[in-house]
Amino acid sequence: MDIKQRILASSCATRWFLFGLVLIGILSLISSEWLVPSIASADEQSGRYLSIWARLATTTGLVVFEVAMTTFLLAVAYLLLTPRDDRSGDVSVIEGSDVGRSLHEHLRTTESYWFKGRSARWVRDVVFPILSNRASTDQIRINLFMALPDPSNVKLMKEYADYRESIAYKGSKDTWTQEIVTTHILAAIVSAYHNASKSNFLNVCIGLSDWFPAYRVDITDGSAVMTVEDKNAPAMRYTRTSSFYSTFRADVEHTIEMGTKLPKPVSSFRNRELDATFVNEILAHAGLSGTLNGAVNEESILKKINNSGQLYG
Repeated sequence: MDIKQRILASSCATRWFLFGLVLIGILSLISSEWLVPSIASADEQSGRYLSIWARLATTTGLVVFEVAMTTFLLAVAYLLLTPRDDRSGDVSVIEGSDVGRSLHEHLRTTESYWFKGRSARWVRDVVFPILSNRASTDQIRINLFMALPDPSNVKLMKEYADYRESIAYKGSKDTWTQEIVTTHILAAIVSAYHNASKSNFLNVCIGLSDWFPAYRVDITDGSAVMTVEDKNAPAMRYTRTSSFYSTFRADVEHTIEMGTKLPKPVSSFRNRELDATFVNEILAHAGLSGTLNGAVNEESILKKINNSGQLYG
């Protein structure tokens, strides 16, 4: 919305803006038409005449006063006419090369993490290990919420794979098939259970839905970052004070509640080594054993988990 639209959109802001303009005009008249002549008249009546330097100093002081008042009133008008989010930087664009740093920003301090997306590779490779280590080392309660597409929905996995192939960005070396996207999502689920098994202080809540979103959102206690598939593309960042932040959080939680919630990890998972047997047990516990077939198997899932990539610069 440009400045003209903002003025027209707010009658209150319009009144304040017009009041500021009128006040500036009045101050200008007072200083130029009344104050300076009054000083000169007083000097003439008293028989004293200010030197050229004194007059220059007086005039300069009045000009400074006018500039200060004008600046103040324009600042007030700016605050009134500009949305709060625009002024405080609550919403910002992140360059593609800086997305990784922004996503890392609050991982060392956040006590909650929300994710809504598709394959969850970033969460699997970066977020899980950091949060699991912090929970174990610092013994602080950390909650992680994930909303993912349901890997047992064959039709959905095929649609997701076709979508990923259709939007492949320039330079991408990834190939997307139904089996590959299914394996990625299962790897994220297995990794979540495995990392939760390392600490009593890491709580994981996963919900599976019968659709996939067109964007990803990673949310910490400090900000929400919305990204798209192209790792070189810019992202949107919303700080905690932004109205969008609470909306994104509510959306993730609502998606989890409306989908199929996976059961919590059981005590028998505690501190287990991640191998093919454990993968099988996790998927059976989550009710996802039926997703395993020829190309989607325990070994392919372990390979995805162990071979993490650099998703962001």
